[in-house]
Amino acid sequence: MRSGMRGRVKLRPVVVEDHATLAALRADVELQHLLLANPPPGGDYDVAAWIVRRQADGAIWAIADLADDACLGYVQIAAIHRRNRHAHFGIALAPGWRGLGVGEAATIALLSEARALGLFKLLLEARVDNHGAIALYEKLGFRRVGTLQHHYDDGGRRHDVLVMEREIPEEPAA
Repeated sequence: MRSGMRGRVKLRPVVVEDHATLAALRADVELQHLLLANPPPGGDYDVAAWIVRRQADGAIWAIADLADDACLGYVQIAAIHRRNRHAHFGIALAPGWRGLGVGEAATIALLSEARALGLFKLLLEARVDNHGAIALYEKLGFRRVGTLQHHYDDGGRRHDVLVMEREIPEEPAA
């Protein structure tokens, strides 16, 4: 595991070599529940089909290490509302890369991608018990909008979900 990754990552298109990492993220039941998702039924981890679905209403990028281009996770923009210029944001990191500044660097990079897509605002939902993620989002300028009570069912219990938003300022004038 590397330390001090902040600023040492980039976003790039997902390539076939990333599929094993992305399949492992999709197979991680605990992570999927933190992401307010559910693992695919029957262990169907068809990453190529999943990427196509992600791109149908948004965009997905691999988070890559600048040193060796290894896939560390992904970020996505989903449910783009073209007229109101907002979308939902999501991020997932492989276990060895959490807590090292990778998520922060990737989210900052994603804000530039969102701006390039003409978006005005990003929204996200996080389980209220996902304290580390919520702290990161607040550090990066997301604000709490409200709480959806008993909103996410992980198959064993229902969880409250925090809704957050962040406006994306126009590029500063040169």
